[in-house]
Amino acid sequence: MVLHSHVAGLCPLADPEWRRKLWTVGLWLFVPFVGWAAALGYRTHFVRQLLGARPSALPETRHAFWACALDGLRAIGVIFSYLAPLYLLLFALVGSRGWQPGGLSLYLTIFFVAYPIFSTLSLPIALLLFALGEPALLTPNEAVLFFAGYGLLVFIVPAGFLEVSRSGRYRSAFALQRSLPFLLRHWPAYAQAWFTSGLMGLVGHCVVPVAPWGVAWSYLGIIFNFNEILLADDRPIPRQGFDRLLADPRFHGRGHIGLARVLDAGGESVAILDLGLFSVPLPRWPRRTRTTS
Repeated sequence: MVLHSHVAGLCPLADPEWRRKLWTVGLWLFVPFVGWAAALGYRTHFVRQLLGARPSALPETRHAFWACALDGLRAIGVIFSYLAPLYLLLFALVGSRGWQPGGLSLYLTIFFVAYPIFSTLSLPIALLLFALGEPALLTPNEAVLFFAGYGLLVFIVPAGFLEVSRSGRYRSAFALQRSLPFLLRHWPAYAQAWFTSGLMGLVGHCVVPVAPWGVAWSYLGIIFNFNEILLADDRPIPRQGFDRLLADPRFHGRGHIGLARVLDAGGESVAILDLGLFSVPLPRWPRRTRTTS
């Protein structure tokens, strides 16, 4: 299957209050300890709308912070459950070679706990410190093996979350007997989702000074991309929300790179940037745009 990445990027426009909701989720990221969890949980609520028939494309953000944070904490638990064997093996190995936690370990731990959006980088950073420190506690070959294991686990985690989309239960993320065959059956689309999502994440994080908005937008595009793969599987799922968005001609690609305008659900003309692979709704109007039909 070919994923509809332009629809993934523009799907927030199906909600008349998409600007407010994206900015709200973006600002959640600044809340210490649980802000990232709330943003992840909002993605979970968005998936439920994609698989349902709600008239609004985006879940409501008012009074939803703690409900989203709770779902997000469950998602974080899944991510680090996948990575836990690598953490245990790494610290057992360096501990056997004389490593003891020090001040730097304490400061990094406090930072990652306070701002868990960066916490998935804790293992790569630890590997670099142990491999490049004096004395080095990891050989280059050992560091490469750990990095390879980390990359493999991170690569398969989204397949686990697709099982969560099916069942609504986070423990389904560990049903490897279903998620791994699913990944193999839909390998090209899964690889495409990873590639496109990586670029969306890069764009979303780099659009300073509106990066919080960009991160919130990219999270929705990423979750749309991966969950669209479910539509091609032989196990049926509810798909009313997907069908509604995929059938809307406003959200499909224009065949060229550049600025354009589309109407959002509230009737407002919105400037978008078509990047060829996907499109980005701009948070503010640029001065010059080209009107498309």
